[in-house]
Amino acid sequence: MKSEDLAIGVDVGGSHVSAAAYDLAEKNYRPETYSESILDNHAPAAEIMEILARVVGEAIMKAGRENVAGIGFAMPGPFNYPKGISLFRGENGKFENTYGLDVPAALRNSLGLADDFKVRFINDATAFAIGEDRFGMARDYSRSLSITLGTGFGSAFIRDDLPVLDGAEVPRQGCVWPLPYEDGIADDYFSTRGFLNRYRQRTGREIDGVKELAGLAATDQTAKLLFAGFGT
Repeated sequence: MKSEDLAIGVDVGGSHVSAAAYDLAEKNYRPETYSESILDNHAPAAEIMEILARVVGEAIMKAGRENVAGIGFAMPGPFNYPKGISLFRGENGKFENTYGLDVPAALRNSLGLADDFKVRFINDATAFAIGEDRFGMARDYSRSLSITLGTGFGSAFIRDDLPVLDGAEVPRQGCVWPLPYEDGIADDYFSTRGFLNRYRQRTGREIDGVKELAGLAATDQTAKLLFAGFGT
């Protein structure tokens, strides 16, 4: 391998962060470089940044610093993707303490990287959609819509291999999460907190996550009906 043949890909979710190297020349994933950690999306910005830097640093170490050309983040929104600035204000229930954080600057500082070391960002649902369009089930189609369900409600529209971010065919930035829905926005319902809030409203019980709720579905009628309603 010649120098700088690898890129570090980072997936930032509401409950985890993971990173691994991708071989730019061979066009394949390097599983031996994988690193991950759980993440509290309500933690202070410094704590979140420390976890991000640690996971990315571990992947870089496994890949060999001399082999790494740059870092690419798949990041949920709202986020200033060209500049790498957090725009979370709490409207979708996560990362509210990071508002205004310059992630590239903080990451370069934590890892001792040069000021011009490449760090790029793309919406996490868009990253998934591009991968599905190029390598997955959508590769034989000119248009696709990808939906990601998890801590939040992600979406991406692809036309002729490129993300569609504006125009009459799609919502602003290709995002469905802030669209009006029932008494709030779509993200209030089609998300982890939406599941947990509806279960609490109907039963008065607090549960830790959707995994626990899924475990109850076989015997708990309320849980079963929530999943049926969500699917519908």
